[in-house]
Amino acid sequence: MMGLLSLGTGLLGAAAAYKGHKDHMALANNQPSESDLRSTFSGSQGLIDRMTNFNQYSGGAMDLATQAGNQGVQDAMMMGMGGSQANAIRNRLKQSGVNKAYQSFQSGLGNAAQLQSGIDRNIAGQLQGQRNFSNQIKMQGANRMMGIGQNLMGPQGVGGLIGQIGSVFG
Repeated sequence: MMGLLSLGTGLLGAAAAYKGHKDHMALANNQPSESDLRSTFSGSQGLIDRMTNFNQYSGGAMDLATQAGNQGVQDAMMMGMGGSQANAIRNRLKQSGVNKAYQSFQSGLGNAAQLQSGIDRNIAGQLQGQRNFSNQIKMQGANRMMGIGQNLMGPQGVGGLIGQIGSVFG
């Protein structure tokens, strides 16, 4: 009778160990994906995307300034002003905020690249940490399973487990 109780307790222990092993391995396989990590930075990413798109950066202001400049050139030509005055208006437009906006945009691209690099470096570091963590858990699981296998085989190999089961029923 004591042998059956020992076998029952052993089977319950084995079931609990198996569940623990499965839960431990699930932890290794259920790490956040790159897109999950990137979503953390979605606000910053949107800002960087706007910084690197000139149309979003100053498209509205550029259109208004260009329209106003072109209208000024047309008005000058209709009023009989010579080409030199039209050219003066056109040159003034070139010196206006449109050019300055574009120059500001160009100078900001370096900052945007550094910000993007920082986000990418952070995500790459987190992904590498997760890979290391996952590999460590998988290695622990493999070592655990090898240890269980060695313990079940006993000192005489497979005969150890079979001998233990036989002694329970014997």
